[in-house]
Amino acid sequence: MNRSSRRSMAFLAAIALLQVTPAAAADGDPTVSISDSSVNEGNTGTVNLEFVISLDATSDADVVGRFVTFDRTATAGVDYTAVDQSFTIAAGSLSTSVMVPVNGDEQPEHDESVTGSLRDLVGANMGRGQGVGTIVNDDGSRIDRRGGENRIETAVSLSRLAFSSADTVVIARSDQYADALAGGPLAARYAAPLLLSGPSGLSESVKAEIQRLGATKALLLGGTAALSTQIEDDLAAAGIAKADQTRFAGENRFGTAQLISADLGGSLVYVVEGINADSTRGWPDAVMASGIAALDQAPVLLVTRDGVPPETIAALDALNAAEATIVGGTSAVSSATRAIIDDHTGTVTRISGESRFHTSVEVVQQAARNGANVKRLYVATGLNYPDALAAGAALATDDGVLLLVRGPGPLDQVTIDWLDRKDGFDRITVIGGPAAISPDVYAELEGRLN
Repeated sequence: MNRSSRRSMAFLAAIALLQVTPAAAADGDPTVSISDSSVNEGNTGTVNLEFVISLDATSDADVVGRFVTFDRTATAGVDYTAVDQSFTIAAGSLSTSVMVPVNGDEQPEHDESVTGSLRDLVGANMGRGQGVGTIVNDDGSRIDRRGGENRIETAVSLSRLAFSSADTVVIARSDQYADALAGGPLAARYAAPLLLSGPSGLSESVKAEIQRLGATKALLLGGTAALSTQIEDDLAAAGIAKADQTRFAGENRFGTAQLISADLGGSLVYVVEGINADSTRGWPDAVMASGIAALDQAPVLLVTRDGVPPETIAALDALNAAEATIVGGTSAVSSATRAIIDDHTGTVTRISGESRFHTSVEVVQQAARNGANVKRLYVATGLNYPDALAAGAALATDDGVLLLVRGPGPLDQVTIDWLDRKDGFDRITVIGGPAAISPDVYAELEGRLN
């Protein structure tokens, strides 16, 4: 199942509300469709997104209906003015336009989008009933560093970049990666940022970010040993009632990933090494998988090099997955482990390279085949995990791809070769401060912009 078939549950529910059965139309009536639209947002005042509503042939009578906007990544009242109005295509005419006012600002951010939907159609058959309006960011450089004083602040910075608002936030422990490895797709499903926290309480910056987002629900990854009950109290103080806080807490990291997979469902699953005695191992493949899995809103399940824990087997059986993609070579997920996975799924494939940086390139290329926009590049260090953990939720709002690099430099040849094969990039988001991604690496990436 590809990314486009795995949209957020909230998005699908809202779209379903907008898709109503039109009034009966005769076979000879024309078909109406709505266009996509885009506009540069500007710095001040308002500009208009123009949606063109057109017929494939003229009609002897007026064609009437309603046009309604719906948030995608743009937020009504902040980024644009919501519209709910009637429209008329006069008899003998082929089209009309509806304008959606867009608010200018000077904040560097992602392009944002709003859906324009047709409803209550009379006098024509429904063709393309929804159009996407893109609000093009025209502020600042097209390369942007998102970093903070620490990993918690970096995750907040990513949230501010990707989300103007959010109903839900996902909270994961900042000083251990175990529970957060499977959190990217969950955050993507609920159109939520993934924020990091120490185990004993939320930082002031995270509390402030939750309030800025206007979030009313929280998903906590891990039990009270990972995220204490004080965090529940802090969330309540930030406006998220305890009744609206949900924990995904297994007996171990494998069990937590299992619980998350049950919420996500679907026929595609990614499988990665999720634990290793070597602190430089056990996470690289998982953070790569989290990025592509967030785009697909597909579960990430964890294994050991030489075995599949019972929690993961139970998750595979419950999902009845048609396809499992292993991310990582045989030094991370052995051939024997793959054989066990094969016994519990349909097709098993592997994405791997000679190093973590090579594997990252292969994952990016697979994400592009799945429909991601490789021109929107997110870059994080492949030498430590925290900065990349929160990336999946952010890039999923942008259909971008995550590339792990040797942050201090110099870049590995496999990374350089891949960059050389690309015909420039529209936008690059560098995750982490100069200690994670050096000024020299930043400058080399900046030179790759279109």
